[in-house]
Amino acid sequence: MRNGSIFQWLRVAFQAPKVRKTALRYALGIFIIQIGWWLSVLVVPAAYWWFAYAILMPLELLIPMWAESAGMTPWHPHHIAERYGLLTIIVLGESILSTANAIKEGLANGLLSANFLLFCLGAFLIVICLWWIYFGYEGHTHPKDYKTAFLWGYGHYFIFASVAATGAGLAVQVDFRLEKAHIDSLLAGYSLALPVAIYVVSIWLIQDHLKHAKGSWILPLSSLAILATPWFTTGYTTICIGLILIITVILHQSFICKSSLARHS
Repeated sequence: MRNGSIFQWLRVAFQAPKVRKTALRYALGIFIIQIGWWLSVLVVPAAYWWFAYAILMPLELLIPMWAESAGMTPWHPHHIAERYGLLTIIVLGESILSTANAIKEGLANGLLSANFLLFCLGAFLIVICLWWIYFGYEGHTHPKDYKTAFLWGYGHYFIFASVAATGAGLAVQVDFRLEKAHIDSLLAGYSLALPVAIYVVSIWLIQDHLKHAKGSWILPLSSLAILATPWFTTGYTTICIGLILIITVILHQSFICKSSLARHS
């Protein structure tokens, strides 16, 4: 697919003179990196392949930034935002599935207690709040210019990864209760707290920070509170994170509603 995109960009360069320089940069950059990938497979020993990956992957991500700096190609911001939102829903769905399977396993092993029920409630609150924090804006920040587009787009890497890791972290909470996870309670707590905190900060980065929105302090403060939970809430980390997120959503939405009313008054 990457090899085919080289010819597509050459086609763009031939048929669209206004973005010819940008298209040629794309074609050249992809061609050079593809040579690097092939050499890494054929020449680099398997034990050191991670080193080639650590070099080539950042260069791969820099190609669009280098190419688009010569002139932005035309695209539809609202459509791009919709695609990213749909992928976020897909990853959230995968996290819900992994959590549901973990809870099912816990119930099958007789894990039914007040603590486990609180965990189930906390897991539900976390997933719902992750959705709400992302989609709760009156209008998403759309990538409009060079700086915004790459900060917004690449920022979603952390959103997708943290949502997936949150699902894994919730599964770890069940495994810890079943004594299948051979880790201490602090590490088990951070397997959930860390990805949730990263998610909240990432939303702040691509939404509130770009918009310079009022109440933008809420999300960073919430992430700090989430990171502190494993130290003080042994065994109840999940429900505490869920409650923190509920408070975050309420405060955050109140500022969004106030800003909306102020604009429309």
